[in-house]
Amino acid sequence: MTEQRSSAPDTRFLQVDSFEFGDPVAAAGGDDAVVVADDTGAVEAVRTDGHQVLTDADGVDDVAVGGRAYVLAGDALEAYSLEGSRVWGAEIGGAESVDADPTTDTVFVRTGGGEFAVFDGRSGVEHDRLDQPHADVAEAPSVAAYDGRLGVAAWSFLTVIDDDGDVQTEVSLDGAATAVGLLDDLVVVALKDGRLAGYTDDGEQRWTLDVDADWLAPKAAAWLPGRGNAGVFGVDPDGSRLGVDGVSGRGTAASTVGSDLLCELDGATATVYALTGETDGTVSVDVVSDSCTKSDGTVAVEFTNDGDVTVEPEVTVDADRATPTSSVLTVTLDPGETRRRRVVLREFDEDADSVDVTVGVDGETTTESVDVTEATAALAVETGAMRVDRGTLSVEVDVANDGTAAVDGVRVGGRDVGTVSAGETKTVTVETPLPAGDLTVEAAGVDPEPVELDVPTVPTDIEVDATGDGFVAVTLRNDTPADATDDLTVRNAQAADVEHSRSVELAAHGAYRLLLPVVEDGSRDVVVETSGGRLTEPLTLERSDLLPDPAGSNRGSSSRAVSESADSLAAPKPDPGSGPAAAGSTGAPVSVERSFASTPRRGITFEEKLVVDNDGDQPVEFTLSADDGGYEETLSVRGRSTAYGRRYHVAYGDRVSVPPVRLRGDWGTIEEDGAEFAVEASPVVPLLTWRDRADGGATLTYSLETDGGNWSFSELVFPDTDVQVPVDIDAAGGTATGEVDLPVQPDRRVVVAKLVGQVGADRQTVRTLCPHESLVGDDDASALADVDVALQTDSRVVDGRGALFVELTNAGGDVSGVTVEASGGAVDDTMYVPQTVESFGAGESVEHIVDIDGVDGGDAVTVTLTLTADGADADERTVTVAASADGDGDIPSDAWRIEDDAGGHGRDLPDRLSTAYR
Repeated sequence: MTEQRSSAPDTRFLQVDSFEFGDPVAAAGGDDAVVVADDTGAVEAVRTDGHQVLTDADGVDDVAVGGRAYVLAGDALEAYSLEGSRVWGAEIGGAESVDADPTTDTVFVRTGGGEFAVFDGRSGVEHDRLDQPHADVAEAPSVAAYDGRLGVAAWSFLTVIDDDGDVQTEVSLDGAATAVGLLDDLVVVALKDGRLAGYTDDGEQRWTLDVDADWLAPKAAAWLPGRGNAGVFGVDPDGSRLGVDGVSGRGTAASTVGSDLLCELDGATATVYALTGETDGTVSVDVVSDSCTKSDGTVAVEFTNDGDVTVEPEVTVDADRATPTSSVLTVTLDPGETRRRRVVLREFDEDADSVDVTVGVDGETTTESVDVTEATAALAVETGAMRVDRGTLSVEVDVANDGTAAVDGVRVGGRDVGTVSAGETKTVTVETPLPAGDLTVEAAGVDPEPVELDVPTVPTDIEVDATGDGFVAVTLRNDTPADATDDLTVRNAQAADVEHSRSVELAAHGAYRLLLPVVEDGSRDVVVETSGGRLTEPLTLERSDLLPDPAGSNRGSSSRAVSESADSLAAPKPDPGSGPAAAGSTGAPVSVERSFASTPRRGITFEEKLVVDNDGDQPVEFTLSADDGGYEETLSVRGRSTAYGRRYHVAYGDRVSVPPVRLRGDWGTIEEDGAEFAVEASPVVPLLTWRDRADGGATLTYSLETDGGNWSFSELVFPDTDVQVPVDIDAAGGTATGEVDLPVQPDRRVVVAKLVGQVGADRQTVRTLCPHESLVGDDDASALADVDVALQTDSRVVDGRGALFVELTNAGGDVSGVTVEASGGAVDDTMYVPQTVESFGAGESVEHIVDIDGVDGGDAVTVTLTLTADGADADERTVTVAASADGDGDIPSDAWRIEDDAGGHGRDLPDRLSTAYR
């Protein structure tokens, strides 16, 4: 095949940024950003409008970009938003590289064990393990993930794997591969002899191109960038070589999927280039300011790129009866982007009460009249993010100047802000000890403005109690809207004059609970102190029966639940004739560590890992107990080895507690702390149960609640078995219920189940737990339990007024005389009317409208819906719907949430379901 070359006008690039950078370690591109990492641990997200530090991590090995940025350092994989917020983290043993598919936000981590660990980029849940093709090849493979495909080029073999882990293409190359890229429906391979080869999905070689490529982008939508001896080039799906202008062609490179942004890392400099094109007819310019003052002649000019390539237009500015400080403006605009620049006018004519401002691009001009008014100043103040650290409140305060004149000497709570120009907003972070009074915003010529802080002392509540089973329970409750970090000190709980201290994290409106085992009987005052309060409580305490007699113990540090206070125990020396060591004693032959892989989402599995180390030469047998004794099994671990356990949990409430685990042997007991998590909302909440059938099969009952998207599922998989069942579940619009026949009965009471399908055009895999129906109780007492409550997408508030459109669907049997009545401070009593449905049949839906009025900026709005049924079905149920308004008194439809819904399709949801350890 012969080489083709074309010159394309849309492959001209413009340098838009450069910044200092260390020696490059890794780089990757996503849909609209490139992420780069250097040898100092700095990881940055690069866009056409600048760069943002995501994290400083030790020993970064690789990066990838999907819906988020994924940073691999050793065995730790962490996900960050492209604004720099850490979202989740996971541990993968033997991790070597990471790649991500931006179209599905699926993350692939290649391990030294010849596998790809597959993660959901949004939740951080590992949902699959794929065998690495040709893992026996000595050299590390080239990997690319895009459009639901994973391309792997290992030596002279090319393999493409689809979403299900099935091999789509297997090709033997006529040379060794150095890189692989996915383009349209092609797989492009760079070979060591400098050629590029393009293959179709069925493995047919469509073309070759001789370009001496030493770098190739791993994924692209329209054309694939590369670099050779002659500099940077492009290749399109037809195998045509595209000339690329404006890029130096030095250093390690990365590009976005749209090939509209290139980043080069050369030595200590990162250079950023944006795809550009002709500006003629693609940029519109408008003067958007209605007025200005002679003392502050600032006028805003708005630029919009109406084309489909990045542009850098040069704009002329002129005015009558005034002089602009700059007659030319430049701006870089991505396709479809709108930006504003400020033009400052001066030297006004003495009698000017208006000026005509003219702006032009490529000979096309726009003129707008701007009034010249008297200068006014008006400050508006709002509070933003808050956090409490050991009794000190840190709060962001936004100061906006809504007037027409600049305000000088602005101070917030004693912090200097400086000058705030007309139309400008400045943010300052203020720290103040708790309890906090109101802050004050002061400025020259402006009345002081109070900043209201509704934050009491943190923690606001301390509770201490004896549990009756040998423990002291300490509970801290944070009733404030700010996350809090505090130092907790407990004295006299485990024994007289014994002190236990630790740092604790409390979520906003959250709680923290600590259990300490009592090792000395007696009555004494238990003292609990935090930076925000102190509580002294007289208690009569009995020693925990989990511990042997303290007089015969030698307490040490291998048990986390005991050791954190054990260093201060004034324990007597062990009696030579005493019994086995205490829980957590240094005599225990094994140690245990427990971790959880991700934050729970309602109805979706989250993973628990248990690691038991035996540093001795002899095997150790022990009883593993979990779930407060509801789970026990006898296990052993060989000498000089490590045993690993893994199980999955699913939570259905707002918070979930996982009790401690205990290892018991003839040497004593080791305990690893329990954990408590806030449960995040999930876009789809599955509840699956199964029951036995007489023919040896099983019947699975499902109930799915979704966020209202176009959800559908086509396959039900049980990963621990060979059972795969085709299904046709349409959950579009919010709910779906039904039954599915299984050919066999699950071999355990709780098994992992996976629903495979899609929402809209996006492929989705939802992993949950499926228990035997005996583990989920019936709830036949409530006639209203099977009424699903959902909010329609047009539920919103604008400028303080709006409506909730509530959809009630009867997923159970017929109910008579159902009345719906809403209450709450924001309900518009002059407009709202309760509603009664005389006959509410199975499967029927009813729309109920709640009028909302009087919502101010920042208000927390709560509406309580009371559902009652009369006659033989007499019952009552309440549902709470809540949201917070923004600064303008607006509440978009996706901000509403149902916080308290007692429905359940006739089944009581447990707080938690768990599998056995494997």
